[in-house]
Amino acid sequence: MIEAELVSGELRELFGDEIYMRAVYSTTAYDSTFNTSDIHVDIYIGRENMQYTLPSKSIVFFNMDIDGVEWEENIATPLPIGENVKEVLIKSLDFEKIQHNVDGKKNVRMCAGIRNFKEYHREELNYESDYESVCRRVALTEIPQASAIKSFDNRNIYLGVKEYQGNIDAIKYQTLGEIKIEINPLEADCRHDAVIRLGEYSHTVYDVYDSVSFAPPAEWMNAMPAQTQMKGTVTIITYNASGSELGRGATWWNARIGAYAGPSIGEVNVSHIGCTWNNELIYVQGVSKAQITVSGAQAYHGASIVKYSMYCGEHDYSGTENTFTTDTLKDSGMAETGGYVQDSRGFKEYFGAGSAKPVVYPKVYAYAPPRFVDVTAERCETDGSLVNDGSYLKATVYYELSEVLGIENTAVTAIEYKKTTESSYTRLAQGFGNGTALVTEQQFDVNAAYNLRLTITDKFAASSYETILPVSFITMEFLKGGRGISFGKECTIPDAMDIGFKLYARAGIMPITMYDGGEWSGDLARYSLFSVKVECILGKPCWIMCFHGQGSDTIEGNIMRLTENTGGNIDGEEMISILINVNSPSEYEVIRSCTYMSQISLGVLPSGNAIVSHQHNGSTGVKYAESIKQVYALL
Repeated sequence: MIEAELVSGELRELFGDEIYMRAVYSTTAYDSTFNTSDIHVDIYIGRENMQYTLPSKSIVFFNMDIDGVEWEENIATPLPIGENVKEVLIKSLDFEKIQHNVDGKKNVRMCAGIRNFKEYHREELNYESDYESVCRRVALTEIPQASAIKSFDNRNIYLGVKEYQGNIDAIKYQTLGEIKIEINPLEADCRHDAVIRLGEYSHTVYDVYDSVSFAPPAEWMNAMPAQTQMKGTVTIITYNASGSELGRGATWWNARIGAYAGPSIGEVNVSHIGCTWNNELIYVQGVSKAQITVSGAQAYHGASIVKYSMYCGEHDYSGTENTFTTDTLKDSGMAETGGYVQDSRGFKEYFGAGSAKPVVYPKVYAYAPPRFVDVTAERCETDGSLVNDGSYLKATVYYELSEVLGIENTAVTAIEYKKTTESSYTRLAQGFGNGTALVTEQQFDVNAAYNLRLTITDKFAASSYETILPVSFITMEFLKGGRGISFGKECTIPDAMDIGFKLYARAGIMPITMYDGGEWSGDLARYSLFSVKVECILGKPCWIMCFHGQGSDTIEGNIMRLTENTGGNIDGEEMISILINVNSPSEYEVIRSCTYMSQISLGVLPSGNAIVSHQHNGSTGVKYAESIKQVYALL
């Protein structure tokens, strides 16, 4: 057996007169049986100028092209070049089982270089390139051949071509093409054995003299359960006339599988879920679902089924299950349905739209759930007459039902009720009609409010509507005889307006309250202590004004002066004018204050009321009177 000389060499290039790269390669082993070799590559980077190193964003790369398939390694910098180190090994790479040509020879293309070189290079060198590389075509070790293979016809062999035997279900798999090799014997009276391999499968053709032909069987596809192509080998073993082995030579061939060897589908069934109408199963819009089941899916010769993809209308599924149930079908009309089955080699068999295996599309009939058009629910008497304090319910409901297939729909109705303070509903024995007033037999507490839930259930769906039955209530009432009126409560007090609501005076209040002891005069009016109480709304400004009068000895006179001119000091009258904001029952803020009083105090009661107090010291003595003289408040 002839031994080969192991080839080695290097690829070297200097970049920018400072940085260089070396790729040193060597053959580490070869296999004459399979006609392959292994090589080792060491990649170095060095510098001619010891003061320079690559910047941080440069990238060193090594690339090798073997039979049109590129392999690349990228090494980011900064590089570990020490202060006194000229060169450093940055990467070691091994490439194994590189397939050689039938004559044992092999060339590969090697490239080495630097990216991002220009931008970070020293400016004074004026270097213009951003990408530097060097490429060489390198001859690897020539593997000695024991027998010279003269020619190899048809390296690409397609396995498993479907051949239909008059019936689409009667499929025969055959190989398209065969391996053909012509051999030049090394000496007279030589004979050869040809060993053809693909993965774990092999076949030997014995006693070959000048040529060999072989068609790999379709079963060899089992060696490729998840691939569509794979390299095989042909080894020629040469014997002399006495039967002694002279040597071996090898070459390669390529096994391929086409989509014709893809999966098949047995049956596709689309079934209804949900709706029977007029004793017929149908698809109803917004109600029905569809279920797609793919049965009998099969992959061939080592492959397996790995994926089912299905769709129906706007719904789709992709996974390993062969059954898919849609969500509710939202659109009416024909719901386009289809999909495919995929095997481990990536081949697909389609069904439905545009395929050889049609599917009956679901026909979805138009439908809408029951719709409430108008609802009124009020208190009434037993005869149905409406009253605010009635103990019965009068409900009038208008609703619409959807026809299906031109056949009128029917519905069952119900009313449920509960007090607003309760958690569970009770159902009334009576339902409601369409547009017909219903007066319940059930009585409702006049002192409680109720939640009402009305439900319409037709053949396919239900719709609900919720409303409130309020507490029995009086908005306004007159006292018998006309000498009294009330709001929000029963009228019981004569000669009065009785208000059961909270009262908010948006435009202002100007109450005039006389002193209980009659008109004030003299020192009683002139020298007084005032306590003024005004109710304010929390968080809103409150304007308070009051005064102590000196210009007039009567309350009426002072009020008249105040209404004529509310600003400043009127004829010596002493005024309090304060704008406050009550933030909380214990906090207030004075926004504006203008006073002519001797002493003022301002406070807030827990209720949120504002208190203004004033004490005035007269020249003839101090006299006190506690009463309200005047309040002028704008809320």
